[in-house]
Amino acid sequence: MTEARSSKHPLKLRNCLPQELQDEDEELIERFVTVLYFITNGMKAGERLLARAQEKLNKAATDDEREKAQKEVNFAEKVLPSRNYLRFPEKNDALLDRLEKLGLIETLSSEPKTISRRVKLTEKISPIQANVIVDTYRGIYPPYIHHAVAKDPVALLDKVASKGRREEFILRDWDATKTPEWAFHVPRWFNSALDIQLISRKWNTVEYTVWAQGVNFSFRAGDVLYQDLDDYLQGTPALFVESAINARGTKPEGLNTGADTSAPELAELENDEPNDAAGKDFFPGSVTFRDCVTDEVKTVTQVEFVKMLMGGTRQ
Repeated sequence: MTEARSSKHPLKLRNCLPQELQDEDEELIERFVTVLYFITNGMKAGERLLARAQEKLNKAATDDEREKAQKEVNFAEKVLPSRNYLRFPEKNDALLDRLEKLGLIETLSSEPKTISRRVKLTEKISPIQANVIVDTYRGIYPPYIHHAVAKDPVALLDKVASKGRREEFILRDWDATKTPEWAFHVPRWFNSALDIQLISRKWNTVEYTVWAQGVNFSFRAGDVLYQDLDDYLQGTPALFVESAINARGTKPEGLNTGADTSAPELAELENDEPNDAAGKDFFPGSVTFRDCVTDEVKTVTQVEFVKMLMGGTRQ
């Protein structure tokens, strides 16, 4: 954590905040500025998109041009309201609860089965004040959404495999040095094999970086797994991978380091329904491993192997 985030900022910065926030801790202010940043910039981008579409409609000279321009206007009008809110990975978020209690944000209603949380700003923050706050805190808080660990990892794997797109939940903490909640010791140096990737995405046209989960699992020959941290430290292996074929099917997405990056469209981010076409393209791969306890050799899919590491059933 940087010094800017661990201590209070000068009063001249806090003066631009709503009165309710001026004496609050930095973590809460950071979350508020993040919400403000995404929604404010997203609304501006949506309004620009609609203005350009209307301008094209006004300039259209033929029926075909007018029909095409009208479709762009209709699309821009349709997505504009969705830019007025921001989705966070989990409903139970203490910082968002605090902001809502202060009357600064409002949680939008959702289906009971929905695990994410959509919030919007209340009328306490005027557009002018929002712009001032975003400009004041520019460069102090980088815009990002925190990663979240899936409460049901098996359901997460099935969902990603069916949709073919990464989810902003991951199987375990990205920086794990031990995994006591798993059946085997699978720390952070297996992130690539688990297809836990740091990627760039856009929300409301604003780019952010997030740890996301795919199912392009890539355990390979020579990988050694241990039952727990103690066995690892003592050099007592549990599983040895003899051969493997990588799983394939999750849409490639990368970390933007200055070049263009592949980012889902807004409609795609909104869609939580399974993508049948993506599911048909999924290839589960395979892992042939030797159980170092029984000396048995078995072959399973990469997905089954990961589920075994989480749950412990040596199929």
